[in-house]
Amino acid sequence: QAEYIKWMTMQDSILKQKANIKWFEEGDSNTKYFHSLIRERRRRLQIHKIKDHKERWVEGEDNIAKAAIRHFHKRYNIKHQFIDNDILECIPRTITEEDNIALTSIPNTEEIKDVVFEMGANSAAGPDGFNGTFFQKCWDIIKEDITNFV
Repeated sequence: QAEYIKWMTMQDSILKQKANIKWFEEGDSNTKYFHSLIRERRRRLQIHKIKDHKERWVEGEDNIAKAAIRHFHKRYNIKHQFIDNDILECIPRTITEEDNIALTSIPNTEEIKDVVFEMGANSAAGPDGFNGTFFQKCWDIIKEDITNFV
């Protein structure tokens, strides 16, 4: 452990010498300096105005949001997309019909169980707050619900 601390101290020293900035003196601790950096970064990255589709400047959060929505809706609307089938024919097919069927089929209970038990026991919790241990230990109770969900 002493060797590790010595190594980390040496690494910090090298980084301080390379950077030679106040950040290493103050760090990212809860200091006035740190908060001033965050405020400045937020101010710098804030969008105050943008140009709309008619090249006019738009200001204000609501107006900027509306202009952005309009831009992306117009740009990515499905009726404006064109697919050139000749280009698609140049791309070699690497997935066989059997692979395609396997990839698009609904997994069975055994496949789902295999995935659940391959999860790390201490894996990051999902949106429901449960990690791998929960699903593995409670599999007999929850397998039907999980299978139906998938």
